[in-house]
Parts: sequence; C-alpha cells; structure tokens
Amino acid sequence: MLVLLSVVVGANLASRDDSVALWVADRDIAAGDRITDADLRSVRVSLADAEIAAGYLLVDEALPEHRHVITDLAAGQLVPRTSLASAVETALWQVPIWTSADAVPPHVSAGSVVDVWVAGTDDADARLLLSGVTVISAPRGADGFAAPSGARQLVLAVPYREQEAVAAVIAAAVRGGVVVVGRE
Repeated sequence: MLVLLSVVVGANLASRDDSVALWVADRDIAAGDRITDADLRSVRVSLADAEIAAGYLLVDEALPEHRHVITDLAAGQLVPRTSLASAVETALWQVPIWTSADAVPPHVSAGSVVDVWVAGTDDADARLLLSGVTVISAPRGADGFAAPSGARQLVLAVPYREQEAVAAVIAAAVRGGVVVVGRE
C-alpha cells in the first residue's frame, strides 16, 4: 500500500508543471532596436514566484505596442518588461554643444559616455543636467567648425524625454558654462 501511495503521489507531482513560457532574445539586440516576433524565441522556465515571472514577457500574451529595447539584450536572455519602451521614449536628439577645450577631458571621443554639468557663477550653482549620454561626434581643431573660437564641440545623443535639460545645456553653452565629465 505504501508503495502504491508513493507511486500515485509521485505521478501527481511529476505531472504538475510549474513552468511558464517566456520570451528570450534569439540574438543580441541593441538598445534602441525595435523587436519583432522573429527576434524572440520561447522557453519554458520554472520560477519559484509568479510575481517574478510577471516581470518578463509571457509567450501567451501579445507583444506590447512599445517594442523598442531600452537596454541591450544578449542572445538567450529573458526579456524583462522594463526593457521595452515606445519609439518616442527611445528616440534621440543629436544635440551639438560647445565649451572651452579644457572643460572636456582629452580622451572624450565618438562613442564615449559622458555626464554634462552646467556651472553657474559659483560652485554652489553647478548641477548635473545630462547623465550617461553618448558622444556621437567629437571633432577637434578645424574639424569643429561650428564651435566658437577656442571651444570644443561635441554632438551628443540625448533622449527626447530630456527636453528641459537640453534647453538648459544649450543656454549654458552660449554662456560658456558647460563642463563635460568623461566616464571610464
């Protein structure tokens, strides 16, 4: 009887499937890319907590309208719901700024990630306006023809949602109060 009971209980446990079908990236997907069904594949995953599974894209739900990736996804990575946004949320402005050459670290070039600070008339007025933006172009010398004499021009990729910060950075650039801090 004990053997029969353990076989029945074991069969019930084995037939119970706590796994859930989730989407994973089928290839490396870069931030800003729009994803489609072809970029994803289904996997069954057992997660201890249903709340954790809810944080990822479920296969049995339609893909959301906002399908632009805001963080890089590696092939085989589960797709978090928070990694997707609308095209407007991921759209970028190309913002030209200029500042004195000594307010930009010498190693800053196209592809660098920088923070942009605006300096006021004294140290208390300095504030961070753009954090973690990518430099699209960083011409030097005569190549920076759009920058005022003695200045260094940078073209930054800035998300649309940073509209107010962009206005403040441009105004500060006109006054000569922009400081660019490079990240390693």
